Amino acid sequence: MSRIFEFSERAWKHVAMATGLFLLFSGTCLWWLFRTPSLGYAIGFLAVVAAVMAALMENLGAMARFAWIILLFGFLWIETRAIDDDKQKATKELTEHFGSLSGQAEQNLKNILDAENKNFRDVLSNQERNSSATLRQLLNQQKEQNREFNAILAKQQQLFEHEDQLAESLNGRLVPASETTPENTCPAAQGDSVLLFLGEAADQNTVRVTHFPRTVVAIQDVGPVITLDRATDGSIGVAMDIRSKDRRIVVRLNPNGFVVNKNNFLEVHKDKSSLVIVDEFGNEVLNAHYLNRQAFVLKGILTYPDRNPIPLSFAPRMRHVCLSNAGSIDLMISQ
Repeated sequence: MSRIFEFSERAWKHVAMATGLFLLFSGTCLWWLFRTPSLGYAIGFLAVVAAVMAALMENLGAMARFAWIILLFGFLWIETRAIDDDKQKATKELTEHFGSLSGQAEQNLKNILDAENKNFRDVLSNQERNSSATLRQLLNQQKEQNREFNAILAKQQQLFEHEDQLAESLNGRLVPASETTPENTCPAAQGDSVLLFLGEAADQNTVRVTHFPRTVVAIQDVGPVITLDRATDGSIGVAMDIRSKDRRIVVRLNPNGFVVNKNNFLEVHKDKSSLVIVDEFGNEVLNAHYLNRQAFVLKGILTYPDRNPIPLSFAPRMRHVCLSNAGSIDLMISQ
């Protein structure tokens, strides 16, 4: 059963799935551009496309999201056109209905005039009242449909705004602040060199890096877990994954920014120069702070299955150490 679930998850996240669904919905939208559907079909497809887009959001790039949004507006435009067509049909039917009523009324009026001329005013008054009541009922129904449609549009807009806010908080870049570099045992950072502070202030260790890329921390049987590099704009780039006990990524840092797994965290606190992630157990698993262009602070917990969690300050016997271009910090994780 687990293999079936894993296969289903891989299939859902595969680019072919998103591409196939997009082509299917796009084909339907293009077909309806030439053959307007009945009222309600396009809005139903719009709701389905919005749900699929929300499910695929974490696997979509910026251009793909834009294409899906354009597709949503395509279905919205088709539904608007269907509403207009329905209005025209309703107006035509109403006109024909009133024409029929008018003809019947004229015939009735002629018969009444022939039979009882004195009842003409009463009959005409009743016809006018009936017509007015029918018209008011139709107008009320149309207003109710318009209110329901506006409510659906408002819900869709709220969904779009929520997705935008979530995407903004879970993806981005950290930019250097202008804070003072903490006191440390390493020589002052000069030129292209960088100081990376690991752990809380009481147990903090410092790594001085002058050549990039540089593996700062490696774990036996795992490999590099923290690597320092320069981004294309010259800023400090930290590459690392913070994982949960079941090996799922909670947050990934790379030289181009960060990505938070929206299904595997409790809280996210972010500003332009810092990122704090709290996992589902209430543990602060990452606290990244870009002090200035030559100093970066990393706090958090390294977690691996069947192993004891390791704080980035490592161990009490290893405090206020300066590692400078000598290699990486190699760790062995005890069970």
